[in-house]
Amino acid sequence: MTNEMIITSDASKMTRELFELVDRSYKEKPDPKDLRELRKKLEEIPELWRAVFDMVELIRNNWFDKVMTSKAARMGIERNVSFLMEGMDYMNASTLEKLLIDNVIITWLHLQWVEYQLVNFMGEGEVRMSVVKFWEKILSASQRRHLRACETLARVRQLLLVRPGLQVNIATQRGQQVNLAGDLVKK
Repeated sequence: MTNEMIITSDASKMTRELFELVDRSYKEKPDPKDLRELRKKLEEIPELWRAVFDMVELIRNNWFDKVMTSKAARMGIERNVSFLMEGMDYMNASTLEKLLIDNVIITWLHLQWVEYQLVNFMGEGEVRMSVVKFWEKILSASQRRHLRACETLARVRQLLLVRPGLQVNIATQRGQQVNLAGDLVKK
């Protein structure tokens, strides 16, 4: 057995044990020992929470599971989401910006789904106006939520661009005041 095979086997065993621990911890009344072990693992491996407990990823995957039944469509939308995140510079964003970008993506997914539903109902023969009005109301609310998410991200990014200035007033021995102004951030 090669070293690479041993490492792969060990990693696979650790992954399986971790998933079993998470499963045991998700019970209605989990064993306190399992919870302590899970807490220890989360402290030892800081990125573990993202792989198992990242709410944004859970919401996004849940959305895909419920809305995208076709694997090809899911792959396409996932690529679209990746493209949007790259366009918003997700990897280089601050923590606050990442939260807002995640919100923009989730509201965008919801908006696209509502648009799709409305178009489907309008394409049918005899559709009651109450159904169309219902979906138009949801569409308007979805558009407002998405626009607010986009505006908030833009506003925060604009605020992050503003650099605070520093001004120091120094009085000389003869009573003359000298003002020194500068930028707090090094360029």
